[in-house]
Order: sequence, then structure tokens, then C-alpha cells
Amino acid sequence: MSTSTVTPHTGWPRAILIGVLGSFVVGIVVLAFLWPAKTSTPQHLPVSISGPAETVSALESALAEKAPDTFDFVDADDRDDAVSQIEQRETYGAIILDETPGTAPEVLTAPAGSAVATQMLGQVATQLQAQLTQAVTAAGGDPTTAVVTVTPVVPLSDSDPTGTGLAAASFPLTIGGMLGGVLIALGVAGAIRRLVALAGFGTGVGIVLTLM
Repeated sequence: MSTSTVTPHTGWPRAILIGVLGSFVVGIVVLAFLWPAKTSTPQHLPVSISGPAETVSALESALAEKAPDTFDFVDADDRDDAVSQIEQRETYGAIILDETPGTAPEVLTAPAGSAVATQMLGQVATQLQAQLTQAVTAAGGDPTTAVVTVTPVVPLSDSDPTGTGLAAASFPLTIGGMLGGVLIALGVAGAIRRLVALAGFGTGVGIVLTLM
């Protein structure tokens, strides 16, 4: 005669407690990702600017009114000087206003230096594009011929210059890292063996990300 073991049901208080604790854990993880974006306010970002004095002054005033204390502008003699300032890490990007009337501005960014500054300069480029399109349309021109160029001077990599892929991978990397840690903790016994497994896990993840 065979006997079967009946697993007792989990008590209601314990089941409810586990569900509530699980929701708190999810909330903490989500908060860890969203809190910096919700609370951080970029201030005094050094940005190079080059162009005719009157145009530069008007743009600085407009940006200061729209986003006070966001940018600290650094004068650049020309585009090459602005690029040099970015590469020397004196500034996070640049706004190039051409001397030639009717020429579209150019915004230079450094995604490898600061993702936040790059995002802010992208918003500036969008504002400049809207103003340029309106001006060209009012003058009876073709707005599609006037396009504000955004150039990453110091990209994160050749395959992902703006870091979009890295940003998209941040959450899966976090979840994958947690799962890897849990698997190693539950499936490997012994401190040294766990360290070896952890080293192999980290190396494998690095290789996979490099190949991607």
C-alpha cells in the first residue's frame, strides 16, 4: 500500500502577506528607476555657443527665459573651437549659429559625456527647428530644406552613438542580474564555487553585450 503525503495549504495570513510584500518589492524596483528622472533637474550645464553676437545673445535670452539656470554658455570662436571644448570636456555640447543668413543651426552633443545634457540639447534642437520652420514658412520658402542638424561629437560607440540601446537594455540587465544572482545562490554550494560561477556569469554577459 502506497501512502501519499498531502502538503498542507498555506495559511491565509501568510498568503496575503507574501502578496503584499511582493507588491512592495515591485514598487521599490520601479521607484529606483523612475525616481532620478522625476526628481533630478539639470542646472548650469556648460554648453559652447558660436555665431553672430546678436543672434547668440537673443538665443541665450530665450533659453534663459524658458529654462532658467539650465545652461551656462561658453563662447566659442567657431565650430572647430566648440568641438575642441567638447573634446577637452570643458562643455557638454554646443550650439552653432552660422554667420550665413538662412543657414540652419547645428547642435553638437557628447552622449559619452552626459546623457542628460544630450537630452537637453536635443530639446533645444527641437525648439530651434520649430522656430526655423516657422521663419522659412513665413518667408514663403520650403521648410523641408531647413533642417537643424544634431551631431554627436563624442558618441558612446559607433554602433550606438546616442546610447539608445544601452538605455533600453538597462532594465533587462537589472532583471537578468538579479535572476543570475538568485540562480547562483540557490544552485551552487560553497563560497569559492559561487565566486567562480559569478565571474563566469559576469564574463558571459559582457561577451553577449559586446556581440550585440
